[in-house]
Amino acid sequence: MNNLEFYWGDGERKFNLTLDLIEELERVCGQGVGRIASRVFTHDYDTSTLRHTLRIGLIGGGAAPERADQLVSPYFNAHGVNYARMICGVLLAEIFEDSVERVVPP
Repeated sequence: MNNLEFYWGDGERKFNLTLDLIEELERVCGQGVGRIASRVFTHDYDTSTLRHTLRIGLIGGGAAPERADQLVSPYFNAHGVNYARMICGVLLAEIFEDSVERVVPP
């Protein structure tokens, strides 16, 4: 998956979920990525899942873990749940879309 850019905090930020970070997301959320994505897509998520997805996505985009924590904690409330869910939804959808593009020739 390529880096995706979204406005977060005080500027444009890069987000990415690589395979090793997907495994970390699964570990901290206690669910597989398919279930996490399904819950986000169907609005059946909890805010901790959104926060973890954003934090791990920022790390994948190149932010240091401490900086990712600093960006998620204060700005989650400032940006709101709907905006956070939108970013998470796009990140999670990109995982599956990217997988399909590599398997199915154009």
